[in-house]
Parts: sequence; C-alpha cells; structure tokens
Amino acid sequence: MGKEADFYTLEELELLAEVATRGTMEGRKVPKITRHSAERYRRHLLDQLKDEAEEVHQRALDVLEEINETVTTLAGAQLNQEIYETEDDEEERLERIAEENDIMGIEDDSAEMITIESDDEDTQRGQSAETTTPTVNFQHGLWQCRSCKEILKGYRRNGLLRHVGIHEGGTHPISCFIEGCRTKCKWGHLLRAHLRKRHKLSAGDLNHEQHDRLIEEERTSCERLQSSLHKYFPSRSSRFDRRLETLWKCQVCQKQLVEYQEYDRLRHIGTHENILCPCPIAGCVKACRTTSGLREHLKLCHKLRAADLNDEQHGRLFETERKFFESARSHLDRYFPPDAKLQQQADDEAST
Repeated sequence: MGKEADFYTLEELELLAEVATRGTMEGRKVPKITRHSAERYRRHLLDQLKDEAEEVHQRALDVLEEINETVTTLAGAQLNQEIYETEDDEEERLERIAEENDIMGIEDDSAEMITIESDDEDTQRGQSAETTTPTVNFQHGLWQCRSCKEILKGYRRNGLLRHVGIHEGGTHPISCFIEGCRTKCKWGHLLRAHLRKRHKLSAGDLNHEQHDRLIEEERTSCERLQSSLHKYFPSRSSRFDRRLETLWKCQVCQKQLVEYQEYDRLRHIGTHENILCPCPIAGCVKACRTTSGLREHLKLCHKLRAADLNDEQHGRLFETERKFFESARSHLDRYFPPDAKLQQQADDEAST
C-alpha cells in the first residue's frame, strides 16, 4: 500500500499529477489520488497565483510612485524662486478666503463686506464721500478696521482674524510640507486651499505626520493673527456692542437666541420638533438633526462635499434642506412669537 493521500508532500502531489497518465513512478504503482489530496493541491496552486498577483500589484505601485516623484521633482525644478500665494487684487483675495471655510468653523456670512451710506447733508449735496466719516451702527454688529477702514458685518471673532490675515499674513509665510513643493502660503488657512488645488489632497488624505504638521501650522498661524488682532480692532468702540443685542426667547425652553441669524432659531425649532435630515447617499440610513450636521456627515463619513454630489444626490440634499426649513418655519410663531423678541437691557456703565 502506498502512503495515505493526505500525507503526500506538495512536491509528490505535483509529480503524481504529471505521471498519473503513465501509471508508474520509480517502479512503484501510483496510488489513487483522493478528493482531499486534489483539493489540497488546488489550494496550493491558488496560493501561488495569489502571491504572484500581489507581487505584480506591488511592482505597479512602485512604478506609479516613481512616476509621481519624477513629476513632482520636475515641477519643483521649474520654480526658480519661492512662490507666495498672494492675490494682487484685494477683492479677489477676500473672495478666495471666503470660499475656504474649513478651519475653526468659519462661516461665509461671518465677515460679510457691506457698504455704509452716510446720512450727512453735505454728502447729499454732492460733496465727495471721502471727506465724510460714515457712522458705524453697532446695533447691527459692525466692525471697522483701524488700518484700511473696511467695515465688516458680524460679531464672530474668526471673521476678524480672516481680515487681519490680509494685512499680516505675509509676515510669517508657511511652507508647504509636500516633498518637492516650494510654495509658501500667507497664512495657515490658505495652506489647505493649496493642498486641495495643487496636490489634490484633502485633510483626510494626509498621513499621520502630514496631518499633525497641518494642524500645527494652522494653530501657529491663528496665534499670530490673534496677537495682531488688537492692532486693527483695538477697543470696544470698534467692536460689536452686546448691550444692543436683540434676543429671541423660546416659549418652550426659555432659551434666548441672538437675532443675528434666522437659521439659529429654525435649527432650535428642529431640535424640539425632532425634524430629521436623511442622508442623500443611497444605502446610508443616517439622519441628522440639522442641515449643517448633514453636510458634516457627508464630509466625514462619505468624504464628499455638496459640490461633489451627482445630480440625483444633490437634488435629494436640496429637497431635504427645503423640507427642514419649511417644517421649522411652520412652527416659528409657536416657539418665537413676535412678543418673544426682547431688547437686552444695557449693562451698568461700571461693567463696561
């Protein structure tokens, strides 16, 4: 009797497969190949094919990496001097900064540029507006830059930091940390825009070391802008006067909300009425409590922004947001009736 089939080595099984049609092997009768030994031999062949496929895949990745390194090196060689990402036109700079709102929760309407019309009679008679000083209405949350006299709308501190970055951003430029890239950005917020537009990388695509470097650069940039904030917005006289804030009081939970944005009241109503915003991605069962939370879910879980959605997904997102606001507005008088609008009492002069 020959060996049991399950105890043949892989080399012997290969020989058995080759000489099975001849009937003999080294003067010994070939034993019957059982189903178990054949299955073992099949698995052995599959493992070999898998190893070969992994080697081919790894070689392809190595070649692709070499190509990327070559392209990056050639692109860096064409830069004869350090490039500062600045815009010659101040209006274009402001527009570009407003588009990039990833860092520190900046919102597009937090530093909206507005025009102040003077009620001065001399101006109405045709004299030049440059000879008159516009009156800043602090009740609407206006900020005036001491350097350029720009008027900013909104009381969020981050909006002021963005404006300070226009004046102070080039003082301490930040170098791109991607190998072979010599680009320098004026401040940390523009570094994300550079990574996305030049290198096609979002924060989620960076490795651990690169992501830590990005966060550190943004933190350092924010601290530098914060240290220069008093230079352009030096005193309470040029900031939003909270004594004139107009508040809305919720009739259910008695919470007070600033009148600045209707969205805050609608979002608050959504928490009471449990209005949910389902995810527009097919197969995802996530439902968020606010429209901003839904967009954050798309960014974190699906790595998608609203601009990355296809027509069908974008249509579902638009319809979800429309239904959310319509439903919340239908309850607006219940939670925030007209008599719930409160004028905050002025603080004592000693407290100011």
